[in-house]
Amino acid sequence: MTFGALKRFSRPLMMLYCWKKGLGYKLTYVALSPTFRCNLRCIMCSCWRAGERENNPDYYNELSTDRLLSLMDELKKLGTEHLHITGGEPLLRKDLFEILGHGKELGMNFSMNTNGTLISRNIAEKLIDSGVQKVILSIDSPNPEIHDEIRGRKGAWRKAIEGMTNLDIVRKELDSPLEIIIVTVLMNLNYKTVDEIMDFKGVVDFDELTFAPVVDLKRMPKVASLCTKEELEQNLELTMDEIGYYNREIAPKVHDKAKKYGF
Repeated sequence: MTFGALKRFSRPLMMLYCWKKGLGYKLTYVALSPTFRCNLRCIMCSCWRAGERENNPDYYNELSTDRLLSLMDELKKLGTEHLHITGGEPLLRKDLFEILGHGKELGMNFSMNTNGTLISRNIAEKLIDSGVQKVILSIDSPNPEIHDEIRGRKGAWRKAIEGMTNLDIVRKELDSPLEIIIVTVLMNLNYKTVDEIMDFKGVVDFDELTFAPVVDLKRMPKVASLCTKEELEQNLELTMDEIGYYNREIAPKVHDKAKKYGF
């Protein structure tokens, strides 16, 4: 085991030990959702369902700009070094860059999840200027129709690709170390072609591709209670036969392309 791996493995144990002994520890990494609002309607997501279908008027009652700025100050005192911004879609917050800018002044680093559909050149420049180190984009298929079906909006694929392209162009123009990471939610609608997403590397440069297995809606009781009968009948997880097909036919292609593109 390398020193770096040992350090990553031992750090959570040390934090737990310090907490149990009342010694305190630095809250070095924090995930923050400044909004649960989203402009897409992904078929596997609980976020928008809770907002639209749960009888909870406070669901979209977001923290104010001033409260988020003061929260950043509090996190700094707790030793936070890295803030991961997620949602919802973070770029729907009009004050996002004010919040990130304050965190940058405090010496924090950032990563951010986004569906990519709102990243214009101007937004790309602001993300880089705000100190965001990693942008994690959702691309679920090389096929626009499949991606749009999964993300619940026509045109989502085209806008996401445009957003990723804008990020890549701007980071190269500014000589920025920003990393672009694609996350693909693996399900029965897209598993046969996910290897083709890697071929985007020849068109738009990105640094990493991650597959995240879908969690079927029926496995989450609270989410299932917000779903329609038709939504619950649509099983998104791979069957054993589909897993076998993926392992035989798709996984070798993923392996070969990973070597080809240097992942």
